[in-house]
Amino acid sequence: MEEFLKTITEQIRCEKARDGAAQEIRNHILDQTAAYEKSGDDHDKALEKAVRDMGDPVEIGIALDAVHRPQLDWRLLAITLLLHIAGLAVMYGAYGSARFPRQCAYTVLGFAITIGVCFIDYTFIGRCCHIIYIAMTAAMFVFALSGVQINGRVPALSSLVYLYVPVFAGILYRLRGQGWGGIAKGALLALITAYITTEFSDRIFIGANIFVICIVLFAAAALKGWFKVSRKSAVCVAIAAIITPVAVLAFMTFYGVSYGSGYQAMRIKAAINPAKYANAQGYLPIQIRETLQGASMIGAYENQVPNELFVSSDLMLTYIIRAYGLLAAALLIFALAAFIIRAVNITRAQKNQLGFIISLGCMLIIAVNCLQGVLENFGYFPLTSVIMPFVTYGGSTAVMYSIIIGLLLSAHRYEKVLPDTQGTQAARRKWSINMCHEDGGRVIKIRL
Repeated sequence: MEEFLKTITEQIRCEKARDGAAQEIRNHILDQTAAYEKSGDDHDKALEKAVRDMGDPVEIGIALDAVHRPQLDWRLLAITLLLHIAGLAVMYGAYGSARFPRQCAYTVLGFAITIGVCFIDYTFIGRCCHIIYIAMTAAMFVFALSGVQINGRVPALSSLVYLYVPVFAGILYRLRGQGWGGIAKGALLALITAYITTEFSDRIFIGANIFVICIVLFAAAALKGWFKVSRKSAVCVAIAAIITPVAVLAFMTFYGVSYGSGYQAMRIKAAINPAKYANAQGYLPIQIRETLQGASMIGAYENQVPNELFVSSDLMLTYIIRAYGLLAAALLIFALAAFIIRAVNITRAQKNQLGFIISLGCMLIIAVNCLQGVLENFGYFPLTSVIMPFVTYGGSTAVMYSIIIGLLLSAHRYEKVLPDTQGTQAARRKWSINMCHEDGGRVIKIRL
């Protein structure tokens, strides 16, 4: 049997796939051996017959090599490159030659990081998630104290805190099979992560975004039965975990209880009724809605309010509408939607459970920020620090999204290479149905 397996694995060029493929074949051989032993054969004879039934090891190895091979998602990579180019074009129009060279450097660095992360085995997150979480928290704490501060906060942390999401996904993966204890740990960790990211970023909306993403990951894990409890009960806990703190926080924020000043409440009220709060937080929402009403399909929007006002307030989509017209903004939204759809497809295709939960978290980071960015730029969301991919200036944003996109590409790259240890039985059933070979004119299907 071992010689047979060695011959098979020698045909598989990807080293990461060899152990998983060999273990699957070994399981089938042992299962068939047990069946022959029940028929009266001794172990050695049963094992020999089971190995012979598998067929030509070279042909099996070649077939497995064709399946278990790293794959690069050229479509997502191409969309990423096009969006980087589009983002640079927009920023050149917005900032001119002052910031453009630096943003070009950020973009090149980011694209290099994406390629580098793509070729890294993402499963190290599942193995070292607790260490990564603690080390990341310590590093961000030091950065928050020593980094360059603007208005009392370090702007770079507003982007970098989103890197907690894939690490949270890795910890959630490690909680599988722990029952209600795992559920309690997951819900508590989501709250802790939301608090930490809110403090580091000094932005309550960013902490809320990360909390919502973590709870969605938690609910997805519950629906897949990771915790070995009633799925309905686990999902109800997830819903309660997200509704309760959000409701309390919304009440405190809306009535000016949190942070003492109540400016968060004013932003929410201004987004709902900008005319009433024009002297406070409603000025920009009014200008945004006027822009949408008066903008043309192609060409600049003529108005006394300078476009530079929107460049400095994270409203790049509004700037595009004012500077180039509605069609340019629609093309950008379409490209971002295509990117998100491709990320969704990568997530849905994942058979490895760790790959699924990490891909889902990365996809949600991009989708949530794009959705909020579009709503804010159309005047239907409170003005806050929304970090849209590809069109937000800054090195930290470029690095964060590059890592997130790289993890998506890595999950897709190793989709058919890395075995899912938790899905062994399902994988064996699939193998037993599909694996067949011809022996003397007979087609033999091996089934469990």
